[in-house]
Amino acid sequence: MDAAVKHCTTGLGIWTWVTQTISEGETERVPGASVSANLFPTLGVRPILGRNFLPEEEFPGQSDVILISYGLWQRRFGGDSSIVGRMVSMDGRPHRVDGVMPPNFNFPDRGQFWMPFESQGPATEGRENRGRKPGSYRYQILR
Repeated sequence: MDAAVKHCTTGLGIWTWVTQTISEGETERVPGASVSANLFPTLGVRPILGRNFLPEEEFPGQSDVILISYGLWQRRFGGDSSIVGRMVSMDGRPHRVDGVMPPNFNFPDRGQFWMPFESQGPATEGRENRGRKPGSYRYQILR
């Protein structure tokens, strides 16, 4: 194989678009993404405040945490450095802010917040039905 063609996969992450309503102050619909806990480490990106998601936050009942964009942090929360750990209402449910992503980080494309991709655990349906739930999309990123 030609040396110029060799590639190495260092990780695999998944994401899907979500839109949520933030009810802090003026109500606003905000575009974001539901991401696997390993996505940002795979991309080599870390929050400038706080931390990335933990693998256990992908499970039901553990996923009420968010990371917010630098722009959203500045615009909605005035760049308040005590935002980490604060509860924010997203679609009427409280979510703890676990971190603020770096300036100019826009993944995917226009995301302003990120929440853990909620895993449903091992599949129990037949093989022919896997991944075919209406409205269920998973995207892969290779690096």
